[in-house]
Amino acid sequence: MESPFHLIWKFIMARIKTLAATSALAVLALAGAPSMASAAANLIVNGDFSSPAIYPNWALYPSIPGWTSETADQIEVGASPIYGLSCYTGTCQNLEVNATMLGAVTQTVTGLTASDTYNFTWAYGSRPGGGPQQLDVYVNGALKAIDYSNASNYGKWKFNYISLTGLTSAKIEFVSVDAGGLTGYGNEVTAVSLSAVPEPAAWALMLVGFGGLGAMMRRKNSLAAVGA
Repeated sequence: MESPFHLIWKFIMARIKTLAATSALAVLALAGAPSMASAAANLIVNGDFSSPAIYPNWALYPSIPGWTSETADQIEVGASPIYGLSCYTGTCQNLEVNATMLGAVTQTVTGLTASDTYNFTWAYGSRPGGGPQQLDVYVNGALKAIDYSNASNYGKWKFNYISLTGLTSAKIEFVSVDAGGLTGYGNEVTAVSLSAVPEPAAWALMLVGFGGLGAMMRRKNSLAAVGA
């Protein structure tokens, strides 16, 4: 009859072999999902308006990386607290569409696949003291959303989400509309993102990988409990 020590040793070795096999499965599954990782990448350049780095100040520029003005206005970026808002992104910077007048700030993304679906998201901030504001959001000239700012939402960020299909390129436009407030003050934007929706097969591959990692962790905990 085998000793208790020998039985415990066999149990530990068997668990180590199972753990190694599960780890290999998880690594292979995750390594096989680069297409999903790349598809989920943000296609917008400078979507958090962190360039140029201006925090904790603000400034006006003729243009900034990724973005241009379609009016005679310049592009204003600055630290979100200056505009009466919390830090929405890690760099704590945002665009103010109304720099010195009612503005229109745009970026065009090319190389999209018409058969793919894309998630278009952004955060809209309401600046206190600017009076009523309106921001129209266009994609390829089509109005997709309208954001409003008034006393009811001053100092707050609002997350926006739109699903887009059938695109080979996307011209993103944030356009200020006269709503009776200060024309050179308000309509804050940050965290702009355009990313492809992963294919179902990629999701399944990732789930297999995460499932393998979960099983690995559970077995590791069991192994630790046996050896305690």
